[in-house]
Amino acid sequence: NYIKKLQKKIILIFFSSAAVYGNHNSKLIPISTYGKNKLKSERYLINNLNKKNRIIILRYYSIFGSGLKKQLIWDACKKIKENKLIFFGTGNEKRSWVHINDAIDLAIYSCNKLRKRINILDCHSYNVYKNKDIIDRLIKFYGSNKKPFFNKKKDKFAPKNQIPYSHKLKKLGWKPKVKIDKGLKEYVKWFKKN
Repeated sequence: NYIKKLQKKIILIFFSSAAVYGNHNSKLIPISTYGKNKLKSERYLINNLNKKNRIIILRYYSIFGSGLKKQLIWDACKKIKENKLIFFGTGNEKRSWVHINDAIDLAIYSCNKLRKRINILDCHSYNVYKNKDIIDRLIKFYGSNKKPFFNKKKDKFAPKNQIPYSHKLKKLGWKPKVKIDKGLKEYVKWFKKN
């Protein structure tokens, strides 16, 4: 409503999520309320904004970085600290992690590169990691030698895999700068201080 009242040509960046795909790589079949609401928001913007406005929808995969207090990396560090290394699933679930610094960089980059009226971009780091590999790295960086246990229980609202399907990002010429190990080491350091 505010944008409509402005009556000016604007660029709107909407931070969406890979949750809009649910368990699929290319079909929009969200399984969580979060994913369903993100998809509704995307469609609302596309259908209701004035045609003179440019819309950039960024579907981020798993974002992480110092300060984050949710998701796998936060939960894993808490469990390592408390010596309670029991995790949901099998550990073979896959995610593409992108550091917050790269996520911000990509938002700015996309403003300069995406010129169509409606632009939708999957935002990831190109690399895919199993949950157990991320947890093993965190245990190592934390200085522990404990082994994680996976209870094989499924969360019906959490997709098994979130693997990037679109190749638009590579064609755009963007590359992430923060390597996974560097980002995880920084996170563990921040977590220990806080």
